[in-house]
Order: sequence, then structure tokens, then C-alpha cells
Amino acid sequence: MASRPRMSLAAVARWRAPFLIGTLVVGVLLMVGLTVAGTWVRGVLFFLTLALYVGLVVGALVAQSKHPAELVEQDGDRVTVATPGLTLLAAAFTLMVTGFVANDIADALAGGLWTGDVVIDAVWTAWAGFAWYAALGPNDVRLGPDGLVERLPHGSMVVPWEALESATAGPRNRVTLTFRDRQAVVWRGLRRKRGVLNPTTKASYLADAINSAVRARSARR
Repeated sequence: MASRPRMSLAAVARWRAPFLIGTLVVGVLLMVGLTVAGTWVRGVLFFLTLALYVGLVVGALVAQSKHPAELVEQDGDRVTVATPGLTLLAAAFTLMVTGFVANDIADALAGGLWTGDVVIDAVWTAWAGFAWYAALGPNDVRLGPDGLVERLPHGSMVVPWEALESATAGPRNRVTLTFRDRQAVVWRGLRRKRGVLNPTTKASYLADAINSAVRARSARR
């Protein structure tokens, strides 16, 4: 019984695109209902949307707080565990935005739409789009034959093994890297030029794996 929630969260992380598309479909259906239904039905649909939103946010917070002590094999690399947290947050934003838009469409049909609502809807829609991008984009740390790579939606960091001295686990599940040759490290995109990882895998476990890889390659030299 205890493994079922974990399996469900893992499925969300693995099938994040279908999950988000399904959430969008549900959001659109609720939006149509909120727009054309009568007052009583609109109230029910509103609280249903709110309940789904709260459930997704709570699920995201729970998922973000879980850091399993494991890495997975993928394309010849050891990769940090995928988290469903960003997917659940993107789904929550999707429901929230569709609810706002539905409410404003209903106001427009009643002749009471405020111009500022359109701007607010546009901003929230753009934010939801970024949440989708963050959820569907790369979010992992890879330990490959040539080095360590951290991939994030806004950029990446590539550290050759010979340029890495050690890794230390710290608070808030962070891993701090100490470089032997900082000039050999490559940062791309908007990635800040610092050696701090925010992994989904348990920080102490990942730090041990990194240090083991560094020691193994140092012994070969």
C-alpha cells in the first residue's frame, strides 16, 4: 500500500506531457461549464476546480520534499530521479488560468468585463506557459563518462571530471561542487556561474556518487 503513491507520482513524472494535456482538456471543459452553466452549477464547478487546484499544489509540495537516494540509468549515464513536482504545479496553473478566463468570459457575456482583466489573464497565461516549459524541459543531473552535466530549462552546466575536485552535501538538499579547474567548466544559457546543484535525488547520496566517480578517475591517472 505504501508504494502506490510513489508509483503514481513516478507515473506523473514519466508521462508528464499526456498528464498536462489531460489537465488542459479538463480545464477547458470546466471553463465551458463555468461560462455557460447556470448560477448553481457554476458554483459547483468553481469549487470542483478549486479542489483540484489545491490537490495539485499539495501534491507538488509533497513531491518536491521527497528526495530518494537513487540514480537511474539512462542513455549510458546515471541520472537523478525525475520529479513530478513541476508537472503538478504546471497542471495547477493550468486549472487556475482556465478558471480565471472562464470567469472573465462569463463577465464579458454579461457585459461587465473590465479591460484590466484581459491584461491579467494574459500575464497568467504566459506564466502557465512558462510552467509548462519548466515541467517539460530538462531538469536533471547526469553523471556520464566524460563528466557531470546539470540540465535546467534556463541553461546548463558541464563539468569535465578532471576539472572537479569534490562534492559536498548541504542544507535544503543542495550539493556544492569544488572545482580543480574552474576555467574548464562550461555554462550555457542563463545558468549562473556557480557550483551549486539542486537535485531531486538525495543530496548526500548524489555527493557520494560524484566523489566516487572523481576518485575512480583520479586513480586511473
